[in-house]
Amino acid sequence: MPLFGRTGHPATGGPPEWQPIDIGGSVLWLRSDLGIIKDGSGRVGTWADQSDSNNHATQTDDSKKYIFTPNDLGNFASLVGDGSNDVMNANGLCPTLYGTNSFTFFGIVKSVDPISWEYPYPFMFSTAGGVPKTFLMILNADTIRFYRASLEYGNQYLSALHTFGGWDYYVLTFGGRYSTLRINGSALWVDADVMDGTMGTGLDAFYFESINVKQHWVEMGFYDNVISSPNVTLLENYIQTRYSL
Repeated sequence: MPLFGRTGHPATGGPPEWQPIDIGGSVLWLRSDLGIIKDGSGRVGTWADQSDSNNHATQTDDSKKYIFTPNDLGNFASLVGDGSNDVMNANGLCPTLYGTNSFTFFGIVKSVDPISWEYPYPFMFSTAGGVPKTFLMILNADTIRFYRASLEYGNQYLSALHTFGGWDYYVLTFGGRYSTLRINGSALWVDADVMDGTMGTGLDAFYFESINVKQHWVEMGFYDNVISSPNVTLLENYIQTRYSL
């Protein structure tokens, strides 16, 4: 069960405010004000999943832990990567992201100082039983890529120009072959075919553990389906309203 109880609207005492888990199929919901277990230095060992799926993000190695940073986005805290090797494990997401399964991802993140092709996504996924790490977003100074891996086709990717440096919010859907990516409420690509580009380098990219870009994460989530356009609108309105983006 989620660690976050919903007893009423925090400001009015009326019905609970809308939350991302109100969309069906939520398999991960992480928010920086919920479910954080950290040490006295702010190093985060657990970021607890607030959906019913218990896909908690964890890290036991202090050198790879994200740092809890208060008041990073206005009054909202974030989890900040060190630009070297910070990463968390959320292997419970593997069944959702495997092969050509459909999913939706959303996140609110600031990426700082990308130099070359870097990996701004904070999770690693298990390769146990031959299951590849199947989801990755990477960037350089002006380009974002979405990688998808399958046993049948290896790596496929989509690429688009985007200027980084401030806070961005993403909604990315993947329907087995076709993907739509929205950043800050606007589409970078719509129903793009991931089979149009192939890395041809096996699955090596998904084994990479050093994340050489400083990321500040405030909230993120996954669904095990392509959420509808009205739900995308609800999700974006929630993000815009909550974070004044």
